[in-house]
Amino acid sequence: MEPSSLPVPRGLAFVGPGIWLKGNLHCHTTESDGAVSPSEAAAGYAALGHDFLAITDHDVITDPATVDGHGLVLIPSVELTAGGGRLGTQFHLLGIGMAPGTPLPGKDSPGAVSSAWLRAHGAATFVAHPHWSGLTTDDLLGLEIDGLEAVNAGSTLDSLKGDAFAAWDDGLLRGRAWTAIGTDDTHWHSIERGRAWTMVHAPARTPEAIVAALRAGRFYASTGPEIHDTWAAVSDDGATLRVHVSTSPVASIYVSGPGAHSAMAYHPDATRLSAVPVDAPPPVIQGHDFEIDLRRDGKGPFAGEGTGRTHVRVSCMDWYQRRAWTNPIFF
Repeated sequence: MEPSSLPVPRGLAFVGPGIWLKGNLHCHTTESDGAVSPSEAAAGYAALGHDFLAITDHDVITDPATVDGHGLVLIPSVELTAGGGRLGTQFHLLGIGMAPGTPLPGKDSPGAVSSAWLRAHGAATFVAHPHWSGLTTDDLLGLEIDGLEAVNAGSTLDSLKGDAFAAWDDGLLRGRAWTAIGTDDTHWHSIERGRAWTMVHAPARTPEAIVAALRAGRFYASTGPEIHDTWAAVSDDGATLRVHVSTSPVASIYVSGPGAHSAMAYHPDATRLSAVPVDAPPPVIQGHDFEIDLRRDGKGPFAGEGTGRTHVRVSCMDWYQRRAWTNPIFF
């Protein structure tokens, strides 16, 4: 089956017209607690080959009209502080695509209120570093958000608390349709830049098109590998899920459903690396076609318990354990 003939569930970003744009959605400058000016931040990301940058200073929206963008698409954005975490913690909410000069809610405003406010103002809304912030799944379930940061490079480097894949999967299992970005959370104090990014499939190279694509889930994120194509389709008899994946050279490719349900592909030589010369490159694959039995044990093994729907998400990993991941594909 050709991808163009498939329906496009939310999160399936690899069909339809558009251009791929690489960018960072979490960056700080001297407008809050960053070490460089907004124009210097743009210059840094332009040098890294990015296409767009969201400057997300704490509780302030930087006007791109005041910044030398060095050829980048600058998206006016904010990292909004909010209260109400069940353990006394704060929410840090990324609002991507905010009109400069918009009065912001106070820092003590509850997370549920502030997240709803961001979405009502047209922003693509993501929870920043939920692990680093000490947020529980119940905290996240009470928000109105598009998704969360699956990888925050800055939090990974400073505390090893930048990974939120478990919280993401828990939300999906509980019926949320969250997407997940990768960001640097750059403060320019360390090497936390160019470590994680988001690849957006947008119809045009404009802030509005990028924000709309983020809200529609038309993106994937990465810390290294590329995902060139993926699609999923259920056979006519409902017995088989077919998932096609095409990537840059990687060590392994995964199709993950709720809980323990997953499928994995890797090069046959990967299981006998002791037979490979020490100076030889490790074996890689650049894609796989999965066929998953949905009737195993008499029920759909990829069905989320109590969610009323089924989903998978696709990931890949290289030999340095850098990864890329898609948003969930619902079917």
